[in-house]
Parts: sequence; structure tokens; C-alpha cells
Amino acid sequence: MTKSDTTTVRLRVADSQRLAALAERHGTSLIDTLTMAIDSQERQDFLNGLHADYQALSPKQRRALADEQQIWDRLS
Repeated sequence: MTKSDTTTVRLRVADSQRLAALAERHGTSLIDTLTMAIDSQERQDFLNGLHADYQALSPKQRRALADEQQIWDRLS
């Protein structure tokens, strides 16, 4: 990674300390720890959206999904 591949991010002192503590616990650099935190939040956002989509299904759509899942489960 070169200097042109990075930018400066301003953090509150307490958040910078928390990030440093996470990096130390995981044995990673600050930038890798921040990347992991971003990845984790993106995964959580995806799962929250998936859950909301599932909740929005009608009972008929849920049954159709369950039927399709059974078909796929038999193939594995």
C-alpha cells in the first residue's frame, strides 16, 4: 500500500483508543482493523435487509420459499 492508496480519517480520541485496542487484540494493523469493522457493518446491514425482506413476505410467499428450500436441501 502506498501513501496515495490511503487517506486520513479523523476519530474521536476515545474511538481511536478503542480501534487501537481492537487491533492489538486481533494482532492486526489499525487500517486492517478498521477495514474489518467496515466489513462487519456491511454484513450486518445486509442481514438486516434480508430479515426485513423475509418479514415482508406474505404467508403464501413464505410457504413457496419453504417449499423451494426443501427442494434445494434434498440436492445437497
